[in-house]
Amino acid sequence: MLAAAAAACLLIQAPAVASPTGDLRQRRQQSERRLDAARSDLAETKRQRADTRSTLQEIDGQQTRLAAELAALTQQLEAAEERLREAQHALRRTKAEISTTTAQLQATERDLRAREKLLRARARASYMHGGINYAEAVLDVRTANELGVSLQYMRTMITEDRDQVERISSLETTYETMLERLDELGAAQDEARAKRAAERDRVAGLVARKREVEAQLAAQEQQHTALLAELDTDAQRYRAAIDDLEAESQKLRQRLAAVASQDGAANRTATQRSSSGFQWPVNGAITSSFGYRTHPVLGYRRLHAGTDFGAATGTPIVAADGGVVVSAGWLGGYGNAVVISHGGGIATLYAHQSRLAVGAGSSVSRGQVIGYVGSTGMSTGPHLHFEVRVNGGPVDAARYL
Repeated sequence: MLAAAAAACLLIQAPAVASPTGDLRQRRQQSERRLDAARSDLAETKRQRADTRSTLQEIDGQQTRLAAELAALTQQLEAAEERLREAQHALRRTKAEISTTTAQLQATERDLRAREKLLRARARASYMHGGINYAEAVLDVRTANELGVSLQYMRTMITEDRDQVERISSLETTYETMLERLDELGAAQDEARAKRAAERDRVAGLVARKREVEAQLAAQEQQHTALLAELDTDAQRYRAAIDDLEAESQKLRQRLAAVASQDGAANRTATQRSSSGFQWPVNGAITSSFGYRTHPVLGYRRLHAGTDFGAATGTPIVAADGGVVVSAGWLGGYGNAVVISHGGGIATLYAHQSRLAVGAGSSVSRGQVIGYVGSTGMSTGPHLHFEVRVNGGPVDAARYL
């Protein structure tokens, strides 16, 4: 839309002479509708740029928060996956121990059953043969050697029987212990399975949230890129508008130089004007002086050909000195502007006005209200852009105030 404004501005030709002619008024009236559209487009473009920058700031804030959440989710996911691995390892260890314990239990049970069977068989054989009479066994021997063998045999039988009983008792205790351990391992296995399932659910939830955040970041990055491209396009349009402004400035320079040559016989000279001084054009502080500065829209250094005074919209603007109004109306990037020739090759320009109070060709006196502060044209906010020009070229207004 700024391009449309610039195009409209290019259609507006400034008056060719610095005299109170009706030509200025007629040409200004003819272009008034185009100017209104240009002003509207410029205002809308500035509003959209402000909205875009605000949106970019919001996106930057959201991206920062989402990036922090993504980092936290990544850490939580890594921790949850580690817990899941631990739960799976614990479950595998429990299963392995259950398998080992079950095998040991089965072996113990087989050993126990075998010993019990052996002990029962010996007891049954002893019963069927009337038991072992140790006294008769000793008395029946004929020699000392037979006595020794008999005694050794009896001792062995007694020891084996006692060992069998003790081993059976030990195996029964081991068997009961293993059964209890199997119960514990079964409970541990159930707990490990539940923990693994919970960790799996937690991991799945974190993965889903992480993907959601990543998708949001990607979408916002895409929006961010599109908005930056839009700002770049706007910046190019602003550069074009500034080129138009510089063209207007050059035209103004030529016109004022022509005025200066026509007023060559005037008594007031640039040196005399410098010593006498101009009146402060508005009730406001200087916010940007003449000279090179970083442009508030384009972001790079360029010559600021005037002095900016901060003031609220509607604040009266007065003529810095008496003279003749060379131009009063829309002046490209200057917006609503008034140019006053003071003679001796000196002129002043009052830009970005919200409303004008004088017309081209009228004479004004020092301190007379000529318009009101605004933010028309290439402006980032309400202020007065004030220029002093000598023979058409801009100079530092501080030398004249």
